[in-house]
This record gives sequence, structure tokens and C-alpha cells, in this order.
Amino acid sequence: MIAALIVLVVVIRVAPLLPALAAFFGAWWVWEWHLLTVLAFAMPGIAIGGVLLLGMGFETLALARKLSSWK
Repeated sequence: MIAALIVLVVVIRVAPLLPALAAFFGAWWVWEWHLLTVLAFAMPGIAIGGVLLLGMGFETLALARKLSSWK
């Protein structure tokens, strides 16, 4: 009986917060999936750009070595 009263009081005190909590977690869920979707579409471009930059770095290093040994 006392436990039921405690649960009732807790439910009555927490009930006004439920819409705010639902809105917060709903917005967080949408934001998380939006972020994952953006990353899923952006990652191939980031990976290709990184490979191109790495390739250009190796080309520059090879050119610098070639020019430094050339007399």
C-alpha cells in the first residue's frame, strides 16, 4: 500500500516532465541519425581527399629528393 502511494506520487510529480523528456530524446535521436547520415555521405569524399593529399605529399617528397640530388 505504501509502495503504491510512493509510485503514485512519483508518477504525479514526473508526469509533467514527460513531454519535455520525450521531446529532448526525440530531438537527440533525430540529430544522431542526421549526423550519421551526413557522415555516411561525407566519408567517401573525405577518404578520397585524404588519399589525394597523401599522394600529393609523396609526389612532393619525391620531387624534393630528385631536385636535391640533381647538380
